[in-house]
Amino acid sequence: MSVAAPAPSRPARPRRAAAEAPAKPRRARTQATLARPRAGRSPVGAGVLWVLVIATLLGGMVAVNVAALRNSIEAGRLSGQVASLRAENQSLQSHVAEQSGIGRISSLARRLGMVPSNPSKSDFLRLHPGKPKPAATAAATRHPWETAKRGPSGRRAP
Repeated sequence: MSVAAPAPSRPARPRRAAAEAPAKPRRARTQATLARPRAGRSPVGAGVLWVLVIATLLGGMVAVNVAALRNSIEAGRLSGQVASLRAENQSLQSHVAEQSGIGRISSLARRLGMVPSNPSKSDFLRLHPGKPKPAATAAATRHPWETAKRGPSGRRAP
């Protein structure tokens, strides 16, 4: 009968001698403890405070940028509005100049039956003949019905 023999195993590693490696004394294991915070202060208070300060500053910068952007948009809109109002104003000025020309006004007056006045023939009418007369010029002392009888020179016509 044949008996199976065990497989050859690896040769054993040689052991070091105790004299070669000096033995280190082992410390007693102690449980790790957290550092105690100083009296009256939180250990994370300063970090949280800095985070809040930085977040506030960044938020302020964003708010300033948004306000500047809004103002820039508003300025662009207003400059466009100014340009259109200037164009409209120029158009209205040219229309007024066209409508108030002396040739146009005189032709409209002739169509309505008006005639140009003669400045040397102008006279004044007294609306209240009973009131005292102002100090005297020859034209102020005349009555309205007398002005029709006078000629272009201001003398009475025969």
